[in-house]
Amino acid sequence: MYTTELSRILSLGLVLGAVAMGCETEADKGDEDDGNSSSTDLEPGEGEGEGEGEGEGEGAVDCSEPLDLSLWLNADVYDASRLTTTPYSNDAGVGALIAAAPAEGESAAVDISVTGAVVTNLGYAPEGASPNTFISDAGGTVFTYNVDGFEAAMPGNTVSMRVTELTNYFGAIEITAAEDISVTEEGASIFYNDAQGTRPDVVNMRNQNIHLYGTLTEVTSDDCGGGRTCFNLSHGGADIIYRINLENLGDYPDTVGDCVQVFAPLSAFDGEAQVNVDNYDWRYIVFL
Repeated sequence: MYTTELSRILSLGLVLGAVAMGCETEADKGDEDDGNSSSTDLEPGEGEGEGEGEGEGEGAVDCSEPLDLSLWLNADVYDASRLTTTPYSNDAGVGALIAAAPAEGESAAVDISVTGAVVTNLGYAPEGASPNTFISDAGGTVFTYNVDGFEAAMPGNTVSMRVTELTNYFGAIEITAAEDISVTEEGASIFYNDAQGTRPDVVNMRNQNIHLYGTLTEVTSDDCGGGRTCFNLSHGGADIIYRINLENLGDYPDTVGDCVQVFAPLSAFDGEAQVNVDNYDWRYIVFL
C-alpha cells in the first residue's frame, strides 16, 4: 500500500512517514520453509520494498521503551484504537482451514466456508492490487496468497468466502484459491500478541500479529534468501531473527545498533520463530 514519506524529523523527534515497496510473484517463492535460506527466492507475501527507512535522527537512543503503536503505525491502514491483546472467541472457519491443510509442500482442493473472519494484517501490494491478506478467528490465522478480491480489505474488516484450495508452504497455511469473496467494512478489533521478552509459540501463534521491540545486535546472514539480510533482534532478554530486504532502503537501511519496533505476523524457519518484514509498514526504526 502506498504511503507518503513525511518529514524525518518532527517537533517531537518522531518520524511518522512510511514508504512504498515492491512485490513478489508466485515464481518468486523460496524453497526453504519461510525463505530463510541461501537461495535468492522470495517467500509468500514478501515484497522487496522501495524508499528509505523511518525513525528518529542520530544520537544515542533508548531501546528499553516502545513508542506507542498509534504514533507510528500507518494511520491510513491501521485504526490503532482497535488494537487488542484479547484473543478472538468467534469461529469463522479458520480453524477448519488449518485442520484441512495438506502435507507440507502440497496443495489440496477443499470446499470450506469462512464467515466473518477478521482481517488482522496485509502484505504489500501495488495500488489497486489484491494484497496477501491475513485473516483470523479463535482457531488461528491463515493468509491468502495471490488471490484477487481483497483489493479494498483493511485490518479490522471482516471477510467471508468459499475457500477452494489450500497450500502448505513449509508450514505456512495459504489460501491459494477462493470464490464468493466479500469484504465488510466493519470495525472489528485487531488482535496481536505482546511478544516482548518471550519466545513466540510458532505452533499456536504462527501468522498472528506480534508486537516487540529491541536492538539489532548482529547480522546472522547477509544472504538468507530472496536477497534478504537476517539480523538478531534482542528484545527484553529474548532473541528473534529479523529478516528484511535492505536493497531498496536508500541511504537509511536497517543496521546493527538500530532500535527496532515490530508489529507483524509471526513467521518461522525450521520451526523457529522469526519476523519477516514483508511490508515496511510493519516496523519502525530509530536510527543511531
